[in-house]
Amino acid sequence: GYAFNKAHSTGYALVAFQTAYMKAYHPVEFMAAVMTFEMSSTDRILEYFDECKRMGITVLPPDINASDNDFTVCTVEREGKAKKVIRFGLAAVKGVGEKAVTAITTARAEDPYKDIYDFCERIDLAACNRAALEALINCGTFDSTGAMRKALSIVLEGAIDHGARAQADKKSGQLGLFGDTSDDTAEHQTLPTDEWTEAEMLAKEKAALGFYVTRHPLAHAAELIDACASQTTASLADLPEGAQVVLGGMVSSLRTVTTKQQKKMGIVTLEDLKGSIEAIVFPKSLPELQKLLTPDSIVFITGEVDRRREEPSLRVSDVIPAADAPRTLCQSILIVIPKPRANTETLKRLKEVVARSNGDKPLYLKLVSDDDIEATIRCSPKSGVELTHRFVTAVADLLGPQALTALGPNNRAIPLEALPPDAPSPESRPNAHALLPAASTA
Repeated sequence: GYAFNKAHSTGYALVAFQTAYMKAYHPVEFMAAVMTFEMSSTDRILEYFDECKRMGITVLPPDINASDNDFTVCTVEREGKAKKVIRFGLAAVKGVGEKAVTAITTARAEDPYKDIYDFCERIDLAACNRAALEALINCGTFDSTGAMRKALSIVLEGAIDHGARAQADKKSGQLGLFGDTSDDTAEHQTLPTDEWTEAEMLAKEKAALGFYVTRHPLAHAAELIDACASQTTASLADLPEGAQVVLGGMVSSLRTVTTKQQKKMGIVTLEDLKGSIEAIVFPKSLPELQKLLTPDSIVFITGEVDRRREEPSLRVSDVIPAADAPRTLCQSILIVIPKPRANTETLKRLKEVVARSNGDKPLYLKLVSDDDIEATIRCSPKSGVELTHRFVTAVADLLGPQALTALGPNNRAIPLEALPPDAPSPESRPNAHALLPAASTA
C-alpha cells in the first residue's frame, strides 16, 4: 500500500521466523543474545529483563569471577536439577569499558579473585581505574567474595595503593621474606563488616546498571501496585492525550521550577516496576501535594496523560499514599457466600454488616445453588459500602477469611493485608476514585 517492496517484506518475514524459532527452542541463548545486542540501551535491557521474568528465565547479577564481557548462558543447580540461566555482562555496567573488562577476564584466567586486594594486585589499574572499580562494587560484582559493598568502598583506596605497590615491587624484582611481593599482605585479611542500608545499596546499584538486578525496592509493594494502578509507566506510551490514569510507584525525585507567572510548579519522577516517568504538579496543587512526594515514598498518582512532548508525561490531579490506596482506589467489592451458609439467617446478618459500613463502593454478591449454578448479583446502589478494616473483619467472621475480594481499577484483587486498621474515611480524598469508571464484576 505504500510501496514496501516484496523482496524487503519477504526478508523481514524470514528474519521474523528465524528469531521466533530461536526464542521458542533456545530461549535462554536467544535472550542472552538480544540483551548483549542492546547492551548500550538501559531501557531495552530493562524491557528484556522483564521478558526474562515472564519466561521464567533467571538473570544472575554481575560477578567479578563469573561474568564475561557479554550476557552469557551458564548452568546452575536448582533443586537437584541443572538449569540454564543468564549471567549479566560486565560491559553493561556503566563506567566499565571494554579495556577494563578485557583486563579483568585476562587477569583471572588462571585463578579467581580472592578479594578486592587480590584483584588490585593482579589487575591492570590503568585499564580498570577507580571509577570503574566503584561501579563494580556498587552493582555487586564482588558480593561472591563475601565482602559487604560499603566495606569495599571503605577499603578501596587502600586496596588500590596496595595493588600499585605490589605491581611496582614485582616489576622491580623485590620480594618479601616469604616470596610475596608486598610487606603488607596480612593487613587485608579482615575486611570491615559495614553495609549500606537497603535503600542506599539499591540506589547505587541502579546508578551503576541503570536498573535494579539484585531486587527492586518496590518488590514488596508489587501486588498492591498491580491491583490499584490502572496503568504502568511503560503502557502510557500507548494511551492518547488526556487519558485518565492511576500510576503507582516510588518517588525518585521532586524538583520545583518557576513558571512565567512567577509561581512554583513541581516536576516529580515516579518509578514503578516497568520504568519511570515525569509528572507535573501545577502551582495550585503543589503546596498540598508536596508533602506527600518525599523521595523514596510509595504513592499512587492520579492524572491525565500529557503527550505534547516526545516522551509522555502526566498532569497530576491527586496523590494518594500507599496506606490509603486500598480504601481509596477500590472500585468494587465482591462477597462470595459459601453454599453451606447460603440461608436466610446469614443474609440477614450480612445485611446488618453492610448497613454498618455504608459507603460508595459497589457491592456484588456471588451465590452457588444446590446444583452448582453460580450467580453474581449487583446490590442496590443504596447498599454501597466503605472498605474498612472493621468491615473486612466482620465479613470474615461471618463467611470466612476468603469470602471478600476488593477489586481495583483493572478488576485485580487488592491485598487486604495492606489495608490499615485506622483507614481514614473516603470523604477526605473525594476526587481520587472519580477519575475512573466503576469496575464491573458481573
